[in-house]
Amino acid sequence: MSREEQYQIDLEKRIATYATRLKKLFGSVTSSIIKEVAMLYAKHAETNEEYPSFLYSAIQLEQIMQMIQKILFDLGAQEEAQLRAVWGEEYKRSLYHHLYFIEEDFGVSVNVPMLNGPMILAAVEHKWEGRHFSKRIRLRTDLLAAAIEDVITRASVQGWGVTRTSKEIMIRTTESWSNAVRLARTELNRAAAQGQSLAYQANSDIIEAKEFCATLDTKTSKVCRKVDGKKFPLDYDTPANPGKEGERIPNHPNCRSYWRPVMKSKVLESLERERAYKFGKESGYTKARTYEEWAKEKGIAT
Repeated sequence: MSREEQYQIDLEKRIATYATRLKKLFGSVTSSIIKEVAMLYAKHAETNEEYPSFLYSAIQLEQIMQMIQKILFDLGAQEEAQLRAVWGEEYKRSLYHHLYFIEEDFGVSVNVPMLNGPMILAAVEHKWEGRHFSKRIRLRTDLLAAAIEDVITRASVQGWGVTRTSKEIMIRTTESWSNAVRLARTELNRAAAQGQSLAYQANSDIIEAKEFCATLDTKTSKVCRKVDGKKFPLDYDTPANPGKEGERIPNHPNCRSYWRPVMKSKVLESLERERAYKFGKESGYTKARTYEEWAKEKGIAT
């Protein structure tokens, strides 16, 4: 297994951890919405009004939806802030880890571009398929608000109790959480791929091209399987040279594809001579045996 492939496996673990954080956030929001609905039911019980007419009145519906929309607005803001933070972290992690992989695998010194806040922010702000993830989050929360309004309206018309209404709301918020995880996986894989591209571009003196690598298993998409193994210029699929549909990373939502460096022939020839000379001895350009040791050598904070 290549180091790049192992990186993708570790990335999936980080995405799973982030999904758990999102689940807690969505769970808290769901509880707040259900609490508002339960309070409306309790008020109905105190007044002994006929439930459908009580809830379906335009004033009551508008009041509860205003509260729910505020809750969902806060949800969207928190999700966006969290995704921005982990996107930047993944971009930086990918850059430095893939530089380390090159040194370890090919025994050559690499150029290490140092990132600053504005550079990371510029990378985060780049759009995928013509739309930034912040807009996708806002659209999804708007759809969730509409779905919950539909649930409350149906509850009033059909006379649902608080248990049935709460269950229907939970179904909608769980679906929205699932979509949020899909967006996160897509965006974090894009962050990792962009970090790889920056690492390779910074070392164009030793890297000739980058190779598209699909994660090959039973879940591999046809579009990614088709382009697996194809080589591209180092600046391809970057803001300066956008990738074509069907030949980019990510290729689709939930994409798990990644890049692999194609070293220049002179580097490979030198590597073979070095390995022959050092046969049976410790090999590798850097003395570091872990990423943490390598990062310390380079003065990179971990």
